[in-house]
Amino acid sequence: MRNTAAPFANGFYSQAAPAYAVFDLFATYKYDANLGFRLNVGNLFDRDYYTAVYRGGFFLYKGDARNVRFGIDYDL
Repeated sequence: MRNTAAPFANGFYSQAAPAYAVFDLFATYKYDANLGFRLNVGNLFDRDYYTAVYRGGFFLYKGDARNVRFGIDYDL
């Protein structure tokens, strides 16, 4: 789980971004001594969140949407 409390406006931010919590998932499976699989899911529940707000709320940095990554590990 990644989360943050709403930061206060300071010299870098002109407005506080709302607090958020995002859940990520990671799984790995070792098939045999040489072969393994990985699965990563970011933002599991596909929540909308903002990492920063600038210029009085007119410019927002939106966080990543749900994303899935699959990997294969093979040792020679």
